[in-house]
Amino acid sequence: RQPDMEQVSRGPAVSIAYDEAGQPTRAAIGFARGKGVDVSDLRQQDYDGKAYVVAVTRNQGRGAAAVLAEVLPRVCAGIRSGKNMRWNESGVVFSRPIRWIVALLGDCVVPLEYAGVHSGRTTRGIRPRGSQPISLDSVAAYEPAMALEGIVLDVRERETAITRRSVSAEGLDRWISGVFSG
Repeated sequence: RQPDMEQVSRGPAVSIAYDEAGQPTRAAIGFARGKGVDVSDLRQQDYDGKAYVVAVTRNQGRGAAAVLAEVLPRVCAGIRSGKNMRWNESGVVFSRPIRWIVALLGDCVVPLEYAGVHSGRTTRGIRPRGSQPISLDSVAAYEPAMALEGIVLDVRERETAITRRSVSAEGLDRWISGVFSG
């Protein structure tokens, strides 16, 4: 959750904001209206030795899901690769077609849309196994579900597994016999 914020906005000088009788002028009324406060809520504050009216507004912090729903589509739009493509009527460019978006915060779906695709809690397995839908109860369920599909998410773990398979004695023997067989 974002913290609640208090914002102080400086308006016109007090000498312009109030007339000789101390009544608010059009300048003060317009400033208050623009800040969404009542003119009676305006305060005075000194800036560099001169008195100004200020409006104090309080902005309530939003929940993480609301913030993420706003930010994540911009994050997706900022992802670029060497070869991007357009594949649907949204005109969005991305390295691969976006077929689904899993966006979870704990066990709640973060509601968002990007490239015409709405977020949810369903991902899919790998194509050789039929790309079966996998429903995720929570973020914690993601890694185990992918492991059951044979998908290694950790980059270092994946590199180690690939290296181990490629330099195994059997793999090396096949490579050598392929190189020297002709």
